[in-house]
Amino acid sequence: SAGPDDPAMAPYRAPGDPSPAGDLYSCGVLLYFMLSGRQPFASSPRRPPTIASLAPGSPPEADALFARLTEKDPARRCRDVGELLRDLDLLESAAMSIPENKPARPLPRPEARRKRKR
Repeated sequence: SAGPDDPAMAPYRAPGDPSPAGDLYSCGVLLYFMLSGRQPFASSPRRPPTIASLAPGSPPEADALFARLTEKDPARRCRDVGELLRDLDLLESAAMSIPENKPARPLPRPEARRKRKR
């Protein structure tokens, strides 16, 4: 359960007070952690090092999405999960355009992965 020391919780949220904007903030923190291996605000509430500086080969779009998801003003974040998914698709396309990031064979689309699990 999320508490006041949860690094993925938006700083203005009280425990037990869920909100879509706070959830999107948490997605930004998790995106940063998954790509860089570090918690973005663990040592300082200021902007952390860029994802690209910690994970060479990361597209600049990753930093732009992280910044957007963790905007101090919740109104400036993605409006909803649909908008986030569109931005993640753009991020995937940008990542796959970097030669060293291309998989040996194409990755199946998420819909195809779900069908195989059944």
